[in-house]
Amino acid sequence: MTRFKCECGSDEFISEPNSYDIVIVEDGKIKIDHSEIIETSKYYCRECGKEYEESDGKLVISKEE
Repeated sequence: MTRFKCECGSDEFISEPNSYDIVIVEDGKIKIDHSEIIETSKYYCRECGKEYEESDGKLVISKEE
C-alpha cells in the first residue's frame, strides 16, 4: 500500500474539527446540552499545515490555497 504524501514529505494529516457543543447556562454554570456534527472535507498536513480537501475519496490540494 502506498501512502499519499504532502509536498513536504509528510504522510500524516489532521481533519478540521467537525463537531461543536451546544451549551446552556443554568444557575450560573455552563452545561453541555448536546453536541452536533457538521460535515467537513478539509484536511491539513500535520507537518506543514497545507490545506487539502477530499474529492472522490482522495486528498487534493485545496483550491482556496
